[in-house]
Amino acid sequence: NVPARRAFLKSPRAEAGKVSELVRLLAFENPRVNLTLNLRERETFRYEAAEGRLGLLAKSSGLKKEAFLVEEFEEGPYRLQVILSRKEHPFPTGRHLYLLVNDRIVKDRLLMGAALEGLKPLFPRGHYPAMVLALYLPPELVDVNVHPAKWEVRFREEKTVFSLVRKCLEAMTRPKVTLSPPKEEEEDDLPLEAGTEEPWEGPLKVAEKSPAYQTRPLWERGEVLALAPLGEEFYLLKDGEEVVFFDFHAAQERLLFENLKEAFKAGGLKKQKFLAAEPLSLSAEAFARLEEALPRLERLGFEVEILAPGEAFLRGAPAVLKDAARKALLALLEEGLPKDPEELLEERLARLACRAAKKAGERISPPEVEELYRRLKERGLSRCPHGRPIYWSVSLEEVRRRLGRRL
Repeated sequence: NVPARRAFLKSPRAEAGKVSELVRLLAFENPRVNLTLNLRERETFRYEAAEGRLGLLAKSSGLKKEAFLVEEFEEGPYRLQVILSRKEHPFPTGRHLYLLVNDRIVKDRLLMGAALEGLKPLFPRGHYPAMVLALYLPPELVDVNVHPAKWEVRFREEKTVFSLVRKCLEAMTRPKVTLSPPKEEEEDDLPLEAGTEEPWEGPLKVAEKSPAYQTRPLWERGEVLALAPLGEEFYLLKDGEEVVFFDFHAAQERLLFENLKEAFKAGGLKKQKFLAAEPLSLSAEAFARLEEALPRLERLGFEVEILAPGEAFLRGAPAVLKDAARKALLALLEEGLPKDPEELLEERLARLACRAAKKAGERISPPEVEELYRRLKERGLSRCPHGRPIYWSVSLEEVRRRLGRRL
């Protein structure tokens, strides 16, 4: 009966999704209380205190409990509890990051900034974990009345809090180094080796090459060779007599974009059915976008089934996206889809390719880099869908001239 309020309401299903999200936050705030949500005489959410925050985060993110690290830290009057998913399970958005101060959910910039800074070694830009970070401190050290909805707080010792959060998360993400003594029978042959949580998966011996190959200098070999990674974004390659600075994310993005365009023009993107449906964990806003975008997503090759408010499953996806389909769809829904399916088709395909391509900081092997570069050159492509250059090269002759080896 209040038209001004009613004008801002979305569909009943979208509003129900927002209610579900708020009840989920209440469960994180009050992990010792059982909570059940019923919508239209149907149970849509259930939390039992026996699950704890770890069980609730696992259920919300779709991961198993074994995929998380749990640590507690204390420093002076501050106590920090952290539940953090391992780096093998990144998410494209910060959808599953929950921050609490004295058992109250907040969306505080200082805490989020400190958390992202501490997580940077394992979760570079564009990659996020599932995490519950609960900070406990005396009430006199925090002001909870700086935001109308109490989403933000102000700490009396901001630098101390920032340093504590960053330091604790860095400690959790730092590889553990152990010393493994050699076996007795190999005592004379092998020194002590440092082992990490990520054992080397490559061969133990370098494959033998023919004498002719070994004696030919690097620059006399005509093939494309991936030489070394540069930072988190680029790879250094050798192509004939040139050194190439290669943006592998932009390259994969452009190739995916071309494949998507060709498939769409040929009658739509071919759909690949999944053997088992994959759950989609979405925010209330993303779930509302999903409802509105179902017909367009179908045309793009996605098959999504909505079972209840806030509960959806991915049953099929464009075949060209392969294993990256779920990640690409989640990123698109969280960021928002264009409304006009015809005029903005190319932009949508470009964004889909961008979300599916490998990001800076993701692992990519030298053979993958070489194959990407070859395919790009074969098709005469030199820019990503957004217009940025994909690679930049300099000739060996130019290097000689710059360093005074040529007049």
